[in-house]
Amino acid sequence: MDWSVVGIGVTIGLAILVWIRRKYYTRPELTMELKPNGGHSVPLGMSNNQGEPDEIQGTHERPIYVYDAEKALRIFEKKWDIKLFIRNNSDHTAYYPKIHFSHERKGFTSIDTLNTQVPIGSRQEIVLKAEYKELEETTGRNRTEVRGLPPALDDLKICLEYKNRSKRTYYSFYDNKTKTIEFKRKLNNSFVWKI
Repeated sequence: MDWSVVGIGVTIGLAILVWIRRKYYTRPELTMELKPNGGHSVPLGMSNNQGEPDEIQGTHERPIYVYDAEKALRIFEKKWDIKLFIRNNSDHTAYYPKIHFSHERKGFTSIDTLNTQVPIGSRQEIVLKAEYKELEETTGRNRTEVRGLPPALDDLKICLEYKNRSKRTYYSFYDNKTKTIEFKRKLNNSFVWKI
């Protein structure tokens, strides 16, 4: 038996195994985390749903309706500032990252854009700033305090799509309700992603 032929065969076989491993089994792993970054509640004005006034002043042509300040209904704008952390927790660069949301409107009032042309390097972190707003009609004392994340985002699901250096596509699915991340090779069809 010619050992040089066996040596060449083993070398080629190992090279093919290394290539297959790099192409099909090495992948970046992008994780996500939503964190509150403050917020506030701002009065926008009086509500039109006041009911009967406590007192009417002024003239018949120009009446002035007076309401008890403690009981008067007002419109408040609640605003949450949120940070979405995207981290590459692997030794492999993630190329062409894209972000998808389960909600039609994303759930956010506004969110920074994730640049698909900039790869996310090994152990790198990207922070996207987002905000969520909603209106509330209540008295000044009963208005909701803006803390944590808004309850309207409880069922938010986020998908990150990205590629390894061999251009194979991978996905990370984040469920805000359970705060869990799943890494998949194929797109999850359990609900429609808005891309």
